[in-house]
This record gives sequence, C-alpha cells and structure tokens, in this order.
Amino acid sequence: MDLDKYENFDSNPACETYGKLSENIEKYHHFTILEGETTIGALDIGGNDDRMHIDNVCVSPLNQNKGAGTGRRTFASLTRP
Repeated sequence: MDLDKYENFDSNPACETYGKLSENIEKYHHFTILEGETTIGALDIGGNDDRMHIDNVCVSPLNQNKGAGTGRRTFASLTRP
C-alpha cells in the first residue's frame, strides 16, 4: 500500500479524519465512486471560474487496478452555473 511505502501519514487520504472528510465535501465538488450500491472510492475537484483541478482521488485497495478510473463507470458531469 502507498501509505506504507511513502509514510505520508499527515497528507494521505487514508489517514483523514471524519472532520477533514466533511470539510472537503463542503469545500470541493465531491463525487463518490460506486460499484453498484457499494462505495469504492471518492474524487474531489476544486478550482474557480478560470481553472479546475483534481484535489484528491482515492479507491479502496480491494478495488484498485480494476478500471475505476478508466471510464468503465459513469460519473456525473461537473457543470458550472
């Protein structure tokens, strides 16, 4: 697991508190990645009217390398007002 390899305990989403997760959901456009009705990951997108960026992508270790990020699944489109 990357957490064991890089030991980035302060910045790794795997160590995120529920408070920090809640804060990120409020701060960013948050998308939950589902496989059926099971949550397998999340995606946070931030930015402003000039540019957008992916802030965080995480996929459950049991679901990594199975195509979650390759377009096999359908994600909601992010639109600006």
